Amino acid sequence: MSLRARRRLIGLACHLALTLLCVAGMAVSLPGEDQGAFAFWGAVWLGYLLTLRLNPLPGWLQARALRRALCPACGQVIDLVDFWGCGCGFVAWHPRHALSPCPNCGKAFRWIVCPSCQAHILI
Repeated sequence: MSLRARRRLIGLACHLALTLLCVAGMAVSLPGEDQGAFAFWGAVWLGYLLTLRLNPLPGWLQARALRRALCPACGQVIDLVDFWGCGCGFVAWHPRHALSPCPNCGKAFRWIVCPSCQAHILI
């Protein structure tokens, strides 16, 4: 499975789990019995849906779960925590994750380059 597919699967699992938690909370507090709890879980779910793209939890889980990538061209295992340089010229003095944004300009990588065969691996 590609790195991009694994990232999407982790994000989907995270969003699905939190959505199911909110829907289960609304189902337990049926509208006829407890209006306050139903409204609370509905507001939490609506707030989560409105801030879906801003939620840092899937990115945090992806960075913790994905430590290595496999090059589809040559099969070499690439460590995602390394001294990555950015297109703006910034090179980190300490290892950072390839999924993390550049501390200087804030841009994130769209791909990384395999060190042995120079193939692009989509992130």
